[in-house]
Amino acid sequence: MTAYVLGKDVMASLKILAFEFVRNYVLKGLTPRTNEGNPYPPAQVVYDFIARLERELANRDEQAWNLTGLKREEYVASQIEPLQDRIQNYRSYLDCIQDYAWSEFGLPHDYELAASFIETLVNSHYAKEEVARFLPWPVKSSAAPQNSPIQSKPSKLSHSQKCKVNCRKIARSLWEHDPLLTIKEMIKKPEIIEHSKKLNGLPFSESMVRNWISCLCPNRRPGRRARKTLAINPP
Repeated sequence: MTAYVLGKDVMASLKILAFEFVRNYVLKGLTPRTNEGNPYPPAQVVYDFIARLERELANRDEQAWNLTGLKREEYVASQIEPLQDRIQNYRSYLDCIQDYAWSEFGLPHDYELAASFIETLVNSHYAKEEVARFLPWPVKSSAAPQNSPIQSKPSKLSHSQKCKVNCRKIARSLWEHDPLLTIKEMIKKPEIIEHSKKLNGLPFSESMVRNWISCLCPNRRPGRRARKTLAINPP
């Protein structure tokens, strides 16, 4: 049975900082693993980071519905649209690193995303057998030793997350039958409308539904809004 150790325990044993641990060990081949013991690739870290931003976007969208008139417009312009743009840019970055291994990867220039990478890697699990190849002495775990992959309770999806999953399934199916549908046309489909309602029965904003399904759209005809670029440089 494989035994595991946390990244922060490796750091403590080496007496090094988090950035040094990532740069000198993870990016040179030490494989981080999830709570279930599965390899944790760079793309998954970005995917989880985007998921957190999408939850924040859903919260802000809920707040916007409590406002009216000019106040709502100002809130959308200052709090929702910039976050939507950020999420879209992070998705573009995710596409770039989708197949990268840690040995091919370099931390992004974006501070918030880089900090998320470091935090995730420090708190990830590493096979003791693999760690032993990097260190001249055994690592002492701060917690009880793990002799098997850690079992974690799956998190429960929120209502907005369930709506997103359902809308993506529907959109994917509809686009398979009619790939010429635009995103705007897809958002107006009765099936999408039915599954994009809040708990109070009101619809999620079109911009929210667009963010859920836009990356699935096969229709790239001219006239679609150009993506902004983010200062994240893939290695």
